[in-house]
Amino acid sequence: MLRRVEPPGYRLILGNGTAPWWRRCGTSSVSSWARPIWSSLRSEGPAKTGIGVRSGLIIEKVAIDMGAWIKDARSRGYEKVILVGWSGGGSLSLFYQAKAATPSVTATLAGDPVDLTWAGLEPADGVIFIAAHLSRAETLTEWLDPSVTDELDPDRRALEFDIYNSTCAHQPPYADEFVTRFRAAQIARNRKITAWVPRMARHGAAARDE
Repeated sequence: MLRRVEPPGYRLILGNGTAPWWRRCGTSSVSSWARPIWSSLRSEGPAKTGIGVRSGLIIEKVAIDMGAWIKDARSRGYEKVILVGWSGGGSLSLFYQAKAATPSVTATLAGDPVDLTWAGLEPADGVIFIAAHLSRAETLTEWLDPSVTDELDPDRRALEFDIYNSTCAHQPPYADEFVTRFRAAQIARNRKITAWVPRMARHGAAARDE
């Protein structure tokens, strides 16, 4: 077992390699966001390695960690290594597999240097998705309340999209036209926050009315 624990709020990588004691497996799995499925995979089947991640996550660096686990499994004699992605681990596994096959990333979208072209990532032999979503970006956008008009005062709302307000004109079942506008408003708020946060980081409260 390999374990590295960092203080609360930082990235946590946890790996456990297990295999049935009575026989040698030819296949190992590397699971990401694995805690919900770990107990069900505990006693049977191939050997397993779990990667769990807390806040402070940088996806590109986690891909390098996954690559290390895959190399370790193969160095121990496993013929096949399968990625198992639970929830957000699904998009992580797919990202890893894509960049192992065709490495192109040299920095994060924030500009931090993480060069996967020299990481020597080895593709897995297969990928399994369990309750996976497309990405955190899409999932969190679909959860945004588009009625909020002021990020510093979330009680200031546009009644048109405030669907939990009984005085909102739009009530279920929602018309297709309203759902389309609601989804567009969610994306618009996402982009507004994306543009607003860097200004807040640079200028503080003075950026509120920009």
